[in-house]
Amino acid sequence: MAHLYKASMWQGGSGKYHCSDIEDLGHGSGRWWVPCRILNISPADYVKLLVEKFKVSTIRFNYEMNFLQFNWDKESDCRAYKNWINAEARKANYIF
Repeated sequence: MAHLYKASMWQGGSGKYHCSDIEDLGHGSGRWWVPCRILNISPADYVKLLVEKFKVSTIRFNYEMNFLQFNWDKESDCRAYKNWINAEARKANYIF
């Protein structure tokens, strides 16, 4: 069933905070490049945005798995990103 992109946040076992849409993982809702499409920006610009505007604590890319991993030490920084990307998804009406 189609749904509007909606990111959630959670705290992992390491104490770091994570954010992604986890409602329909089987259809790709959590793929790292979905926010690039929502925002209509390149992956490089997305990484820059995460680092400069949203203050991610850790960010790395695994080329073999095509996987961008990022997280936050501070819950407030993660929440700021979550709220912002959800608002952008609503504006773009980004549906899976």
